Amino acid sequence: MNRNEIIDLLNRTKNVRIVKIETNKIVVDIIKGSNKRFSIPCKLSNDLAYLVAAIICDGHIRKDKYRIMFEITNKKIFDNFSQKICNVFDIKPKYKLIIDKRKDRKPRYRIDINGKPIIVFLNYFFDIPRGKKSNSVKVPSLINKSTKKIKKAFIQGVFDTDGGKRHRGWGLSSKSIMFRDGIFCMLSEFGFDVRKDEWINKKYNLKYYGLYFKNSRGGSRAVKGAGLLFS
Repeated sequence: MNRNEIIDLLNRTKNVRIVKIETNKIVVDIIKGSNKRFSIPCKLSNDLAYLVAAIICDGHIRKDKYRIMFEITNKKIFDNFSQKICNVFDIKPKYKLIIDKRKDRKPRYRIDINGKPIIVFLNYFFDIPRGKKSNSVKVPSLINKSTKKIKKAFIQGVFDTDGGKRHRGWGLSSKSIMFRDGIFCMLSEFGFDVRKDEWINKKYNLKYYGLYFKNSRGGSRAVKGAGLLFS
């Protein structure tokens, strides 16, 4: 991912106009239908790596519209995600509070981001598909080739949004074996003793791929968020 490659991608994207080219970002707007202005980063940062992970795990890019939807019950993680959207793309997203009246249901916080340049960028450079993605997501090659700091930020985004307690430790599950195996390799690279498992969900007759490990660096606690993994 370099500036010239991003410029070429944006120039080929219909209804998108480059307003200004700076050292670390490219400012664009939409020619018709919106007066919004966005910044597209020219460099892979920790914040961008976190966002990519969070969107892969708990986000959705609509197939019929250029819209990203992100929804989660944890307000702290939601605020963190919102701040990183602002940092990376120079936009301040609005959120919607969704109250579920069913028993024992937590309120959910949701962001809708209408931004064709952002979606084209994420789809092209990070292989985040539009529409249904649960079976086909993977760790993006740009993340795999990046520095350890970038990989740590990506892992934090994964476990903040999709991690949980498993087998008296910490883990996750996915419908995508490619994604599970990618995270397995990344955690192994950092010295974690990671184990794999897989099973069939009998209710839906779907296969799931999991991994789990004990957080020896942070004790036996499995705390929501991956910050302790690297403390």
